[in-house]
Amino acid sequence: MEWALRSGLYCARGLVERGEARDGLTFTLNVGDVTVDATIEDESTKLCLNRIMNEDGETDETIEPALRSLFSDRLGPEDGRALMDQVRDWIDSDSAGAYEPGAPNRRFLLLDELAQLPACRPDVLYRENDGLSRFVTVWTDGKVNVNAAPKPVLRSLFPHLDEDTLAALLQRRELRPLAELHELESITGTLLGGLPRKVTFSSNTFKVNLVGRADPALKKAEAVIGIIGDQEPRAHVLMWRTWWPREDQDAPPQ
Repeated sequence: MEWALRSGLYCARGLVERGEARDGLTFTLNVGDVTVDATIEDESTKLCLNRIMNEDGETDETIEPALRSLFSDRLGPEDGRALMDQVRDWIDSDSAGAYEPGAPNRRFLLLDELAQLPACRPDVLYRENDGLSRFVTVWTDGKVNVNAAPKPVLRSLFPHLDEDTLAALLQRRELRPLAELHELESITGTLLGGLPRKVTFSSNTFKVNLVGRADPALKKAEAVIGIIGDQEPRAHVLMWRTWWPREDQDAPPQ
């Protein structure tokens, strides 16, 4: 079963390296008597929790407000504000804050850790279609692919845009993907502050969810694959884990 799941991983890595991976892409692989079903998620379409502040503990002027806006939109103002404060307490190195007794004062290692925060229940994180897991990540460099990001992420990243302008951006990228900053600014207007450094027009980080089945056994796996390197970019596995799901718990063990 392990080898079959790894075969699925290698196939996904090949898709990423060839530039063929995209959000929602699925494939099935038969390895001996094991059937592996895989689904790819585009992590570059999401806001990165770990980028709300830099290594010096300074708040990022683009990502932190965008996440605050997203949380408020998804959870309501009060719960959204509480979650943002708890995320900061989790990451920052100081001892100040309401959540400090439970904070490891480091970056998130897995998105599942977000569900440990009181303001973010698992049903909020993994709710089908509109759970926070569709909009936030812990794996990217903080840049968001505006050609593929969902509307709630774009709304949070570009709070100055009205609904008509946001709709124009969505329509434009459907007709022809954006390739340069000046193309984006022709729709949104000049991007101020650090925002130009937080947008990109292609994706370099993907997650693959795998399910291996060989009746009656079932095993799951999850991996994150990133493109690394400028001169000769290659796809590297950034995270890999497998687990046997329990009947009463579909999510991976903590």
